[in-house]
Amino acid sequence: MKRLLVAIICLITMPAMVGFASEKTDIQSGSTLDALPFLQSYYAKRISSADKTGKNRDWIRIEPGETATLAEIDGPGSITHIWCTVNGGKYYPRKLVLRMYWDHETEPSVEAPLGDFFGVGHGLNRNYVSLPFTVSSNGRARNCFFKMPFATHALIQVTNEGLESVYSLYYYIDYRVLDELPRNMARFHAQYNQAFPCTTRDNYIILEAKGQGHYVGCNLSVEGTAKNWWGEGDDMIYIDGETTPSLAGTGTEDYFCDAWGMRPFASLYYGCTLCEGFYRPGQKTTMYRFHIEDPIPFRKSIRVTIEHGSENDRADNLSSVAYWYQTEPHTPFTTLASVYERLTEDGRILYEAQMLEKRAQTAVAAEECYDIIADCEKFVIIHPDHETTGKVRAVAGLMHEKLGKYKEAKNIYRQIASDFPRKTTIGRRARAQLRIVSRQARISKKFNVNDILLLETRNAFGYQLDFTSYRETPDWINSFSKSKAPGLYGTGSRFTYAETPESIAFITPDIPVEGRYEVYVSWAKAANAYNVPYVVYHAKGMREIVLTQDGRGGEGETNCDRWHKLGTFWFPAGRDASRAAVSVKAGASPQEIRPSRGHERRVYMDAVKFLLIEPAEPQPKTLFQKLLFWK
Repeated sequence: MKRLLVAIICLITMPAMVGFASEKTDIQSGSTLDALPFLQSYYAKRISSADKTGKNRDWIRIEPGETATLAEIDGPGSITHIWCTVNGGKYYPRKLVLRMYWDHETEPSVEAPLGDFFGVGHGLNRNYVSLPFTVSSNGRARNCFFKMPFATHALIQVTNEGLESVYSLYYYIDYRVLDELPRNMARFHAQYNQAFPCTTRDNYIILEAKGQGHYVGCNLSVEGTAKNWWGEGDDMIYIDGETTPSLAGTGTEDYFCDAWGMRPFASLYYGCTLCEGFYRPGQKTTMYRFHIEDPIPFRKSIRVTIEHGSENDRADNLSSVAYWYQTEPHTPFTTLASVYERLTEDGRILYEAQMLEKRAQTAVAAEECYDIIADCEKFVIIHPDHETTGKVRAVAGLMHEKLGKYKEAKNIYRQIASDFPRKTTIGRRARAQLRIVSRQARISKKFNVNDILLLETRNAFGYQLDFTSYRETPDWINSFSKSKAPGLYGTGSRFTYAETPESIAFITPDIPVEGRYEVYVSWAKAANAYNVPYVVYHAKGMREIVLTQDGRGGEGETNCDRWHKLGTFWFPAGRDASRAAVSVKAGASPQEIRPSRGHERRVYMDAVKFLLIEPAEPQPKTLFQKLLFWK
């Protein structure tokens, strides 16, 4: 009788067991060596930043404030691997925000700064190896192997919340196309949280979620705000609304599976990606713990917390990313902290300096100039030794120059207004212009006769020139490889790999005085191309000059550390792209551009210098010309 009963149970449960085995090997193939021999029914696919034209421009660029869509995939499917690397400014891992949406939801299921999501906090780059994440190339190559299933749709986006352009973002997103999604598949979630500083009397919250699912781990970043060890905070995890935690720990380092403090190390499920120490304020640490072998399920809710200091007696800067799976819909996340709030102290100082420079670029009123000068002076007093202090002083100098031009403009209109009665046309126009100048103080950036007019593709803060001065085709990107030769400008560089005549960069100066100018160009040390055609547009037509851009040796002369003269040309005053401009092309004209031996070919647009050597014979100005001079 017992044997008969066992046989009946086996017959009933066998189809379910077979189906379960099929689902398991199908969705988890590759996760263990045991699963590899099983035949698979999914289709492997990839979305990447690869250049769809077949060229080598395998990246995307993200301007400040822009959101780039990395992938938009129709389901059913499952993302199995994400890789990316970024060429960005300082602290970019905290300035870029990664978001993921499943099945057309309006609220993201993943929202975290890029660096924190991949396991390293504070906007820094570090190497480490774990099962779900690996980071290499000095912290610049980031990989995620968490499985991310979706039924109908997946959307992955990155937003640049910084003040600098992300010059290049390369990425792979590998996924599986499935006939149908296996039963009981929850959706992947990740959420960033921070408390700068953590002053609450309650525990720091790593995760608070409602629904059904399981918690699979977190990373925790700490920046000490006082000396001595910040640990000994017990972890406490509350399941399904309980008031006494089901899981209670004995100390911060204990939850992260270490002991007696922290030190840098890495293993499959736990480790410390960064540890600067904990005896001085400002020292930073990032730790991770993944519950891969021991996920923590919940049916209604979960609350993952940890004490900050022993019994919440410290106020350090804490930030974290929690990872979990759950059914949808999930509770909408709290509002993500602003980019300034997410930065550490040094990052905030840099951000303040960049904001001053950005304000100076658009300042048009005298009151704005005075405010910026005051803020610059305050900045220098507070941060006298910071690396950005020199740049801030330069911003203040520029504002003083604008104020000088503003005062000169007011004097001109005031003189004209005093010379002509109110009832005359000239008098009315002069008074109207005087009011405009006095209220708005729009400054004209005019140059003296003997000044050098220097235009660079990027200024000292790394920002691209105003598009009235500079434009380019989309294949140009930023380079950090700059010449350091004395007297050579070029604080930023733009280069392209493109080989077509349509690849062009164009500089159009605002010529201060009509006359004859010598025109020079320079390029960065990584330049590597022969027969680079420059075109100068001048008052009498245009001229093409072919130069060798060679910065690293080879068949040609190494010539990156000096100015190269294009010739002497007559330019009219003002900004006129057809009669006063310089362009560099990356195409085959008059001969094919060839790379130096053993190196990739890079064509650069860096800096162009206009030196006035013979001003036009001055002509007497009419009253109307005087009136219009400062418009």
